[in-house]
Amino acid sequence: MGLSHKQQVFAEEFLRCWNASEAARRAGYKGRPCTIGPRLLVNVGIAAYIEARKAELIMGTDEILTRETEQGRAEYSNYIYPDGSVDTAGLVAAGKAHLIKAIRETAQGRQIEFYDAHEARVTIGKHLGMFVDKLDIRIRNVSDLTDDELESIIRS
Repeated sequence: MGLSHKQQVFAEEFLRCWNASEAARRAGYKGRPCTIGPRLLVNVGIAAYIEARKAELIMGTDEILTRETEQGRAEYSNYIYPDGSVDTAGLVAAGKAHLIKAIRETAQGRQIEFYDAHEARVTIGKHLGMFVDKLDIRIRNVSDLTDDELESIIRS
């Protein structure tokens, strides 16, 4: 069984504000929103609809890594002409507008800034465990170390 129009409006409003009471108010429910909203939220059909919409709306790991990879590979360079101009229409048509960080009009003309490729590669490297931000050092009493542990420390 599908949702009523009002239930669907509630679910969509909830996905905008993440507050069941406010979503009930926005959807036009009468009565106490602080009671109605939470009740609607646990409705099986509404909950399933919200979960399905979240899956559509929220970026997953694969999408994040794909976009970071496109930035890391500087795929925007395929849209830069020898004179320095950028084919922004081509970027948009190829679904790569997310590579653009900013567009500014300056006295010298349009200036386009792209996301830093190096930063994207570092982010991916950290995700893959290639880099360590801090060392995990635990200080122990030397007398508590085994002979093998002492030998390992001396060798390193």
